[in-house]
Amino acid sequence: MIIEKPVPSLWEFLFVPSEYPISFGGLWIVVILALAFLTALAGLLFSILHAGSFGKGITGFGSNTVRTFADLFYLAPSRVWAIARLAVKESLRRRVLFLCVVFMLFLMFAGWFMNADRIDPAKQYLTFVLSMSTYLILLLAVFLSAFSLPNEIKSKTIFTIVTKPVRSSEIVLGRIIGFTIVGTAILVFMSLASYAFVSFSLQHEHVLTMEDLRPYEGSSPKILDSGATLLMVGSTRQKNNHRHGVEVYDDGTVLVEDVNNHAHDVTVISDILKSTGKISTDETGGLRFKVLPSREQLQARVPLYARSLVFRDTSGTDQAKGIDVGHEWQYRYYIGNFDKSSNDAGIFNFTGVTEKKFSDGLPVEMTLGVFRTYKGTIDKPVQASIAVRNPRNGLHAEVQIFHTEEYITKSLFIPRKISNVSADVVQRKSGGLETPSVIDPSLSTKRDFDLFEDFVADGEIELWIRCIDNQQFVGVSQFDVYLHEADASVFVNFFKGYYGIWQQMFLLLSFGVLFSTFLGGPVSMVAASGIMIAGFCKELMVQLAVRENLGGGPLESFMRMLKQSNLMEEMQKGMTASFVTSADYVSAFFLMMISRVIPPLSDYAYYKTALVAGFDIPANWIFVHSVTTFGYVLPIFFIAYIILSNREVAK
Repeated sequence: MIIEKPVPSLWEFLFVPSEYPISFGGLWIVVILALAFLTALAGLLFSILHAGSFGKGITGFGSNTVRTFADLFYLAPSRVWAIARLAVKESLRRRVLFLCVVFMLFLMFAGWFMNADRIDPAKQYLTFVLSMSTYLILLLAVFLSAFSLPNEIKSKTIFTIVTKPVRSSEIVLGRIIGFTIVGTAILVFMSLASYAFVSFSLQHEHVLTMEDLRPYEGSSPKILDSGATLLMVGSTRQKNNHRHGVEVYDDGTVLVEDVNNHAHDVTVISDILKSTGKISTDETGGLRFKVLPSREQLQARVPLYARSLVFRDTSGTDQAKGIDVGHEWQYRYYIGNFDKSSNDAGIFNFTGVTEKKFSDGLPVEMTLGVFRTYKGTIDKPVQASIAVRNPRNGLHAEVQIFHTEEYITKSLFIPRKISNVSADVVQRKSGGLETPSVIDPSLSTKRDFDLFEDFVADGEIELWIRCIDNQQFVGVSQFDVYLHEADASVFVNFFKGYYGIWQQMFLLLSFGVLFSTFLGGPVSMVAASGIMIAGFCKELMVQLAVRENLGGGPLESFMRMLKQSNLMEEMQKGMTASFVTSADYVSAFFLMMISRVIPPLSDYAYYKTALVAGFDIPANWIFVHSVTTFGYVLPIFFIAYIILSNREVAK
């Protein structure tokens, strides 16, 4: 899974300045307090101007402030719930449940167009249901919230509410809660229907009979660690345009090849096997096979990512960045192999590696990049190696050479017992020299090692990735290599993914209610839609504000489009260039301020990315994004209340 900007911890999010658009960092509290102060100052000035004197203005401002806080802190739950129920009934009168029928129709007909025989059909199905749920529920949120209050004001039905002892704050809060209940109910239905659709669509069985197998005729049959000997080989019959290779062993073990990111469990049914525990080639006529439904297509892997990644250059010195091969998207840096004695490596430092978590060894999964300086054999993958190193004493051993390709997830296993390898002591240099402590001299002749006794020090271990093929490059980022720590519940993880959609819906509902307090229905819908579009483009706005993107700021980019000039070329110096640069600095300030107000809707896409890639959504993401969501909704509620309470219709 690609994570360009990792989600900070809750503490970092609230109190540590951060470069990530998702996080206000330490500015979060400062921005809230500054907005509150500016709002109060503007209210005071308006009160003084309206009253015509300084004293009356302050008195009026004070009384309004007291009334405001009284409205906020003396909310009646019964009245809020009554308004929420009215909002629910109003939504039902608008036949919003028809959206559930539309969604079911999409699911019914989607099966005709989904390609179940692709390499990873689970990603295709998950991407479809998550995207469709997001689009439909966000459009519903904009429509419901934007037209509610304007239509009631236009039809004057709101007079039946404001003439009763109902506070403006209760009207706003009841609307938000009521529409949220409707959206939540529809989203729960969508999530259940989506899970059933995806699970049912991916499940399938193959047929396997004795006619599909043949006796193994090789000179040296494969023998498992349990001592079982390979007896027959073959493949299942075709289903969903694919087959699975099968190996049958004399103890009844059946190994099924992993195809399209899934496999099947196969059980051997035989009276001979039950009585003797073994099968011979002369007794296979009575064998029958039971092939179970596909497994492992939906996953919720719990990854343990490296704490840090550094690059070792040819001189053996640690660098923060590796080789830049010229890609515009600099998510990965590359490890080269310029000659057979090259020292280049990517060094991943892992912490929290314990025997309790990884008693048998380290399951390593990676998705590496590949950059070829020459074609060679086009279908031949690039060779790389993985080594382990003790960060305390420098003991280092290469444990495996493997093949890797672009966009392919590679799974390796570093066993607990590492045999027949040579180890050496490798020092690391980063400015000064890191000198390892003295180790046992007998290790220089040792060939068999224990992973946790020799290479893990206080839960810490280093994994070194090198490129083996000469004049080729392997690309890595910090989140490309991880340890497969455990598997979480797929069912629970599915609803975590929909929680991300729910937060987007909740934010847009709140903005829609805010705009409806002072704008007409169509204008409110346009404004809420603008917030939605800007929220998904927030990261681009931040990049424009900090001038990280190629082509400069907004005005410079526009000038380059008109002149069709290269993005890498500098603007010709002169009065025009100076004016454009100055204007972009001014616009950058306003873009940064606007980006602080717009909700980061694009950051909730992390949930979809994790779910589609088969990763468990960590609790840290849920905490941080929940704080973000309610951190926006609370000020929105307050502003909407202030506006509605000062409208003539609400007095």
